[in-house]
Amino acid sequence: MVPVPSERLLRSKEVCQRLGISYPTLARWVREGRIKAVRTAGGKYRIPESEVTRTVIVRSALLPRRAFRAFVELEGMYMNVVEQLVLYAMSNGITKFTRLKAEKYREVRSLYPRLPSH
Repeated sequence: MVPVPSERLLRSKEVCQRLGISYPTLARWVREGRIKAVRTAGGKYRIPESEVTRTVIVRSALLPRRAFRAFVELEGMYMNVVEQLVLYAMSNGITKFTRLKAEKYREVRSLYPRLPSH
């Protein structure tokens, strides 16, 4: 790809930071053609800023209304469970997740003795 002369070319490190990926991932994406890049005389990649923008724009498929409602309901249930766990931890002075998990599991296990131990 020949960049537009006025377009800013980014170093690999900056692209990796912006996209939250490692350098090997970026190099693979360039080889696979997912991201278009320019090579410098020294063999380094330079990526046009527009390529980074194009990469982060994700086109999503339409989700059927019924599936969307199910996800909204699950999200509400999940938020309720998390809220209950936080309140339980605060009221019992629990500051570590592993301790909270162990105590709640013990509680559930007393209600359902046939629940597996792990």
